[in-house]
Amino acid sequence: MRKLLVLAAALALAGVAQAQTTTSQGRPAYGTSSAMGPWNAELGYSTLKIDSGGVGFRPDAVRLIVGYSVHPNLAVEGLAAFNANDDNGTVVVGGIPVGVTAELRRSYGLFVKPKIMLGDRLEVFGRLGWLESKIRVSGAAAGAAFSATDSGNDVAYGAGANWYFGRNTYAGVDYLNWYDKGGTKIDGWTFSIGARF
Repeated sequence: MRKLLVLAAALALAGVAQAQTTTSQGRPAYGTSSAMGPWNAELGYSTLKIDSGGVGFRPDAVRLIVGYSVHPNLAVEGLAAFNANDDNGTVVVGGIPVGVTAELRRSYGLFVKPKIMLGDRLEVFGRLGWLESKIRVSGAAAGAAFSATDSGNDVAYGAGANWYFGRNTYAGVDYLNWYDKGGTKIDGWTFSIGARF
């Protein structure tokens, strides 16, 4: 995690020192505040991995991010995510196989996002913030059903890249460590599409 924080700080400092806001032809560069407004919104599909006590599940979530660029190389963002697809598995408890379903019920949080344009269309970024997540596990064994829900919050961090295919529209991919505490870890990759306005 320390390497990621150092990378994020270096990206922010490099951007402050030399923010690229125009192309070689003098036009506003893709993804810069001079090409469009300071706001951005993106919708993504997250493929998650939840590991807890040696048992793993792979549910999916829909993720929404709204951000505001306070500088060409730094944004603040709000994140909300909701269950898109749960995952089923079998856990053996006391020699009895138990069918279990796990899902991410919801997550929300706040982030700082250092970013820098590499050329006219490629933006790379880091994310560091706080995320609260709620997971639900349910199942049945020997005719008895059970359900449990738990939530927690943790420092979340990640990195990714956006490719601008228009002046204010982009497609992106990023990795995010959502939660890692008390023997439970939630992380995953998100594929998104977004716009600046």
